[in-house]
Amino acid sequence: MSDEDSIDDEIPPAYLRLARPREVSRHDLPEDLNRFYAKHDGIGLDAPADHDLRLAKYDEIIAVGWEDLGVGEGLPDPRWKDFRAIRIGRDFGFNTVYYVQWAPGVTAGSILAFGDIDDGPAGQDRGGTVGACVLAACFDDWIGRMERYGRDGSGIGVPIDSPEWIRDKILAELAALNPYGRYAKLGF
Repeated sequence: MSDEDSIDDEIPPAYLRLARPREVSRHDLPEDLNRFYAKHDGIGLDAPADHDLRLAKYDEIIAVGWEDLGVGEGLPDPRWKDFRAIRIGRDFGFNTVYYVQWAPGVTAGSILAFGDIDDGPAGQDRGGTVGACVLAACFDDWIGRMERYGRDGSGIGVPIDSPEWIRDKILAELAALNPYGRYAKLGF
């Protein structure tokens, strides 16, 4: 791997590799999450502030619906009342990261940030909610991007001080995943 394909990140990671694989078999989780958590664990949702992205520990992963998002009564579109996802992480601010099971215009298995993220509507949902952004088409893509580019690869709040080639590559991916969102409108 060349220096242009990866970057060392001084920010602590959102997850850690386990010394030995463990048995995981939660039937309420998709196979890719069980496979990941067999060899890794998140640092936890309440990790110290120096972790600006926190992947949930295995026992912190929960299923959620629209009513669990804490966004009040108003739905951007009545279809969002059927939103279903698995909470897998959060950032240093007010964004929570979800593994989507169902959301309007968002493919099942996608990774979605929801909160005060500066984007939206998410995915192909032209009339959807602001403050939502598809971060990756699938969990393995999201983890792989973080392994290549460090914390910036998460797609949440890509820092302006990131190397330009990384920032532009990630923003272009986000624009492609969210064609009605802010990054697409900016021309990435």
